[in-house]
Parts: sequence; C-alpha cells; structure tokens
Amino acid sequence: MESARVFVGLKPPEAVSQLIVRYQKNLQEAILDRGSSINLLGGKQSSFVRWTAQDSLHLTLHFIGSVSREVLDSLRWKFREKVYQIKPFKVTLGSMGFLPKNRKNMRVVYLSVLDPEKNLDSLAARIRSCVLEQFGLANESAVVVDSDISSSAVSQADIKQSEVLPSLDQQTALSERKQENVSFYETLDKLKKSHPFLKGSDSPFLPHITLGRLERTAKREERDYLASVISKTSLLNEPSLHIGNTIEWEVKSFVFYESVQEDGHSQYKILEEFYF
Repeated sequence: MESARVFVGLKPPEAVSQLIVRYQKNLQEAILDRGSSINLLGGKQSSFVRWTAQDSLHLTLHFIGSVSREVLDSLRWKFREKVYQIKPFKVTLGSMGFLPKNRKNMRVVYLSVLDPEKNLDSLAARIRSCVLEQFGLANESAVVVDSDISSSAVSQADIKQSEVLPSLDQQTALSERKQENVSFYETLDKLKKSHPFLKGSDSPFLPHITLGRLERTAKREERDYLASVISKTSLLNEPSLHIGNTIEWEVKSFVFYESVQEDGHSQYKILEEFYF
C-alpha cells in the first residue's frame, strides 16, 4: 500500500521568509569572514551546512510519520473540522540557537518563535488530538502517560497529570493498564514503529524554524566556530533587518505537509493549507 511521510506545520508569510533568508545570508557572511569555504545562498551548498531554502522554511507543529493515502485523506477531513475552532494569533521571531545544546553534537541551527500566550501549544495539541483520534487512541489516558507528558502541548489540551493519575505512580499505572488491555498495547507498539510521536520524550515543545542542518562530515572546529558566531549574532541587531523592536506575524492557517526525498534531501510538498 502506498504511504506518505507527513507532518503539520506553519508556513511563514512571504515577507517574513524573505527576512529569514536575509538573516541566513548575514550569518553565512559572518562565517565567511573567518575564511571558511561556505558559499552564499543561491550558489553551491556550503561545505558543512545545508541551508534551508526559502520555500522550505516552516515551523513543525506535529510530526506524524508514515501513513497510508487512505489515512492521509481521513486526517484532512479531521483537520478541516478542527480549523473552525481556532482564531488567528500573533507570534514573534526570537533568537538563534542550535540543537543539541552540546556544540560538539550540533546538528541543527534554528530561529526560535516566541508565543507567550501558548497558542502554538494549543494548536499543536488540537492537531495531536486529531491524529490520536484517527488511530483510535483519543480517549486512552495511557497514551498520555506513555508519550510526551512533559510537553506543554499536552497541558494545553486540558489534560493534567493529576487528573490522569490521581494517586498512582506513572509506571505502576502504565503496567496495570497494560495488563487490563493487552490488545490495545499491541496495537500501540506497532504504531510506535512508524509514528515517533507515540514514543516517550523528555523534550518540551520548542517552536522554531530550522535555518540549516550540519553535514555529518562537519569538523569539530567548524561546529565550535559556528556556535561562537550564533552566540554573537542577533536578528534585531542587524541594521539591514531591523524593524522596530520585534518581527512578528499573524498566524492564520496551518499546513499539512508531505516530506519527499529528492536527490538525497527532504523536500516539503504542501498537501493542503487550512485557514482559520
């Protein structure tokens, strides 16, 4: 059966994307000052960083994984039903950073997105709810325990740990639930293989836009220097990019993406955009 690797995210407005690309170029130029072999956007790929192209810039709300085309179409209908419950809200571009935090293992350079009202968390929780419902797991409290209970997205879904587990230790409750419903957990274990979001995670939801990914061949000194440049670079301190005190945009929709491999790299195809 044909399948698709999908996720849900936000696509920045054209004006914001253009600013981010200019920011990428400023970052590359700062690295070039050292005499690095990195090339500017529009030319060849850098020697140790693959910069995200403008049409691929996005903020991931929820990575789903591989699903059949039938499930994909069903998810579309569920998203359409949910989108009318959401109102537009504003977010702001924040500071730059890298992941993991240990620079010697750095793989991703990102630009954070600030959302003090936690609207992104709430939106991510709604999307997660649709996905769990699609897999028949929406009403299973054990899924919350066994997955990303530390995520702010879960708390925004009005699911409190004290309500899910009023008196029992998480692991004890999970063990008892497994004994009560073996078939459910057999199904869950199978789903985990193709849907990473059902696996446990200690990382909170971090809204961000990926600026670039480091090649596996990146050297230690290159990672160290890039980390140093990042720590000294601020989007709002760049004269050519300065716009008041903040750079913000109004979120009016979310996008259902398919990740497609082309020439060894991921390309993001828009399946549908859902407007609030």
